[in-house]
Amino acid sequence: MEPKTPLSPYESAENDLKAGRYEEAAKKFEEMIRKGQVYESSREAVLRGLADAYYFQGEKGSSVALEKAIENYEKLLSTYPQHKDSNADAHLRLARSYLVLNRHPEAYREFENLYMKYPDSPHVSEATFAMGVTLYRLGKYPQAIERFKEYLQKNPNGEYAKHSYFWIGDCYSQIKDMDQAEIWFRDGLRLFPDRSDLPKDVLIHLGLHFFRNHQYSDAADTYFRYINLYPDDPFQKEVLYMIGRCLTEMDQHPAALKIYSMLIEKYPGSKEAQECAMIMANIAVKKPDLKFPVAMLGAENVRDPVSTYDELLGKSPQPDVEEALLFQKGYALAQQGRHKEAFDTFDAIMRQFPKGKFKPATIENLRKNAEILVDRYYVRGDYLAVSDIYFRVYANGIPKGYDSRTGFKMAESLKRVGLYAQSVPFFNELMKRSEKKLQASILISLAEIQYQEGRYGDAEAMVHSMFKEFPGVEQREQIRARRLLADVYARKSLAEKAVPLYEEVVKSGQVLEDPAVFYRNYGHALKDAKARVAAIGCYQSAIKYYHGDRERYPVEVASESYTGLGDCLMGERNYSQAVSAYRKSLEMDPNGKQSLWTLYQMGKGYLALDDEPSANRVFSELKLKGGEAFWTGLADYSVQDHQWIGKYSKYARRP
Repeated sequence: MEPKTPLSPYESAENDLKAGRYEEAAKKFEEMIRKGQVYESSREAVLRGLADAYYFQGEKGSSVALEKAIENYEKLLSTYPQHKDSNADAHLRLARSYLVLNRHPEAYREFENLYMKYPDSPHVSEATFAMGVTLYRLGKYPQAIERFKEYLQKNPNGEYAKHSYFWIGDCYSQIKDMDQAEIWFRDGLRLFPDRSDLPKDVLIHLGLHFFRNHQYSDAADTYFRYINLYPDDPFQKEVLYMIGRCLTEMDQHPAALKIYSMLIEKYPGSKEAQECAMIMANIAVKKPDLKFPVAMLGAENVRDPVSTYDELLGKSPQPDVEEALLFQKGYALAQQGRHKEAFDTFDAIMRQFPKGKFKPATIENLRKNAEILVDRYYVRGDYLAVSDIYFRVYANGIPKGYDSRTGFKMAESLKRVGLYAQSVPFFNELMKRSEKKLQASILISLAEIQYQEGRYGDAEAMVHSMFKEFPGVEQREQIRARRLLADVYARKSLAEKAVPLYEEVVKSGQVLEDPAVFYRNYGHALKDAKARVAAIGCYQSAIKYYHGDRERYPVEVASESYTGLGDCLMGERNYSQAVSAYRKSLEMDPNGKQSLWTLYQMGKGYLALDDEPSANRVFSELKLKGGEAFWTGLADYSVQDHQWIGKYSKYARRP
């Protein structure tokens, strides 16, 4: 038996390569090159064998081996660039190595080399498809579509036909051509219903396509497939988040909350975890009765949504996220009945994000909460708060839409705080688009403004016009109009007309909004009509209502009522109580417009009580404050007259 001829180093390495012993083959090829055991005739084969040995190692997951394969394939192709079939394989394996390492420009270059230089190679179809993939990953979606379509045209039943449909759908989705995306995804699913072998990229974007088209069940199924197929993939976080979103849209809230909780636990501090916290809070606002295990991570987001929004806002989020958080916070506050805080939040959104994507919804919610607050403040009599809402929102035309009743309450509030320049045009605008019933109220309000500005004739004419135009006006507004007429007549010293109208108001039993003012005015009219006893009762009522709600009325309401009361008591010769009333008037408003008259009457009261020292003290104050000869002369005359009467009255008596 002849002894076996020992294998050459090359043959030994080649045998290892064919047997799948790639590491041993690579070592032997490397050693041959290092020791110079390579003849020129076999140098190309050695380089190719070394590159292949590293390439096959790389296929098993070694990125280091792939880098060495690239190095040797590049050396091989630069040294032996001749177009031969073996070089077609080298270009293919080099391109695949670049693709695995995500070096997409180099991968595209090598696939294109294969495609252009070796058009008859059996690998051209793979190169065509792979060029589409690399173009996709380079963001060149229209060019990628061309390559995938070329592949399908030449290989309708090829190995990559199924994947090409979904890649094309994904490309169209990326360039926002949703109609074409829908066609290619739909056809792909019809022709190839099994999605189990789709690439990761395609699975993710197919799920996103389903989500965008509100096919949440299909999207969730796609993402669950991804989770099962690629449990260690770095995109797990994003996919978990999308599963939660799908379950949320499907109203499967308990399952969605569990997914969000899982994501918060696995990826704390991530952007997705923060978004999960926000969505959990949103679900709690939408479903306040939803039960959630308190021990599960994120339970606080469900328990106290508003605090969650505040915590996330405190982390200085991006503007679009901040706008979304503020909007959700405002909505949550409104759901909890905290309408003032909700209003302030939506108002802040309008100021911070005047062109934000939530603008239409923000305006609508701003309007709803504003209307609730206007009604609440108006009933409470807080007209300043109503006016504040008007100036913060409606005066700027945001929102433009408000119902007539809300508009009336705002215009009326502006009137009641004395902002006539703002309320008059507001009332006039409301007049054009309100029902007749409200138009009557508006006319009365406009007449009240005329009265407050001293145009009593215009106010009277406007009220008569209202009665003529709206004969069927409801009783509440009739009484309001009659009261205004009574005030007008009282101002015009027409007590004979004013008193009956005031009596009608009292007999109507209508609850008065400002009883202290009403009874003061009624008292003035009765005093002018010489009905002093009835006037005393009105003044006392005015004083009682004033002290019952002092913050509601200006102080002159009380001081004028006390002065009027004193005048009537003087007429009834009840001088002691009259002096007391005058004193209280001065204590309430010592420098008011009636203070000089009050001092004069008070001094006369003391004289009537024969208390000349007190009278002189009061008259001295009158002379000092009056500063005019008129008041000095009047005071001196009163004292002299009292002294004369005291001295000579017995001579003036009849026998």
